Amino acid sequence: MKKTKKFMNELPCWKVRDELPSYDGKFININGKDYYCKYALEPGDQIFANNLASKMSIMCAKDYVVKVDEDYYYLSYSFNNDGIFKDGNYLGIKSNGLYDIWMFFEKNYPKDSKKLTYQLIRVYLFDIFIMNSDRNLGNLGILNRNGVVDLCILDNEYVFSDFGANLLPKLYFNDKLKSYKCADNLDDRLPMCVLKNIESLEYFLVTSDEEFYDVVLEFYNTLTPDLIDLEMQKLNKMGFTLENQEHSLMLYKEYYELIGNLLLERGILNGQGISKN
Repeated sequence: MKKTKKFMNELPCWKVRDELPSYDGKFININGKDYYCKYALEPGDQIFANNLASKMSIMCAKDYVVKVDEDYYYLSYSFNNDGIFKDGNYLGIKSNGLYDIWMFFEKNYPKDSKKLTYQLIRVYLFDIFIMNSDRNLGNLGILNRNGVVDLCILDNEYVFSDFGANLLPKLYFNDKLKSYKCADNLDDRLPMCVLKNIESLEYFLVTSDEEFYDVVLEFYNTLTPDLIDLEMQKLNKMGFTLENQEHSLMLYKEYYELIGNLLLERGILNGQGISKN
């Protein structure tokens, strides 16, 4: 990881900088606003992911990176500064399954369930595309701002992970399609994250409503390898690199091609409508 010569952005924290190690894993108040302090092993990863989340209109915690001696710390702007935020665990959501979360929305937020479900699908697709393996009920939740509710995420540092995305488009963990047009034909020597995510995405495409296909295409058309490369370069100019950045870009190019093949095979890229067979 390259070493930055300056703070990532304009957070006025000079007076408390040296105190941050003692706040690791705790909230700290700076100029009347709360921030969650956390040691940053690879600070570039989370900044990179947050920038992509913003591009995809996903509400994501704002993270600042501060260097203390030779270590880095995240200061994550608390959603509670702007309203009342409750994560999935606090809300009582039972699992990482999309359908379980959707049913929770239907029961507890009937007027907003459609909006929240669309926001959830965007988070699912975001994790699928950037290969984020650490979406759990502690870093996904609902922010209520004077009665306006939105789904929000935080802690996006496990990008290009070796493991699959863990928001599942299934009622049960072991649910499978009778046959897969793409997932069954993948080279089993591919990384586990690719194998699991392609299977998950194909399952989602076959079992979900067609109204979500435009969202899938939006992610595919936006999160191109060229954009990923450009965002990596922007990160480098800030003084950071992703862990295994060169390998991650090569992997993403291959992975993106496989997603394209899946969308073509399932009749989404060519506009023919999905094949459920």
